[in-house]
Amino acid sequence: MEKIISYLLLVKDPRQVDKLTYPLAEIIVLVLLAILGSAEDWGEFEIFGKANLDLLRKYFPSGTVLRTKVRCGSYSKFSAPM
Repeated sequence: MEKIISYLLLVKDPRQVDKLTYPLAEIIVLVLLAILGSAEDWGEFEIFGKANLDLLRKYFPSGTVLRTKVRCGSYSKFSAPM
């Protein structure tokens, strides 16, 4: 996992600096692990993160993961059936 995170830290973050709340690598790891755990939307990613907070803190001890709710737009925008 450390090797994966080291690669993720190299990914350029295209977001506007003044709008950053979470480091991109933390978001990617949370989402990937949550998807592997069958999560399908941002609400489930948050639930997964809270349920596995000890594991996430192992890799991101700064505690920024899930300090507040992780959100990306509205649920309806990203959770609508296709």
